[in-house]
Amino acid sequence: MARTDLGAAHNAAQFGMWGVPASYIPPGEEAGIACTVIVTRPDAMAGFGDGRAVLGRRVLKVRASEVTPAEGGTFVISTGETVTVRAAPRREDPLRQIWTCEVP
Repeated sequence: MARTDLGAAHNAAQFGMWGVPASYIPPGEEAGIACTVIVTRPDAMAGFGDGRAVLGRRVLKVRASEVTPAEGGTFVISTGETVTVRAAPRREDPLRQIWTCEVP
């Protein structure tokens, strides 16, 4: 099995297990685009002088094949929560198949 096939299978399994239905509304638009998202809270490290602190952060992941999020866009999650993308989304996975968005 090729590396890209394994990566796609891994992503499909992740979204199948932890994904929840959502709708993405681009900035300035009113209509939403159906998608599946994963909301996580990974640690972030911040340096303060000679020390470092672990800070909580919150990210939302969405498949690039479903939507292309933008800073200021809004996700309405099926749990009833609405979150706005705080910074330019990034594709951090090796195959560039998943957008990672910082959300409050």
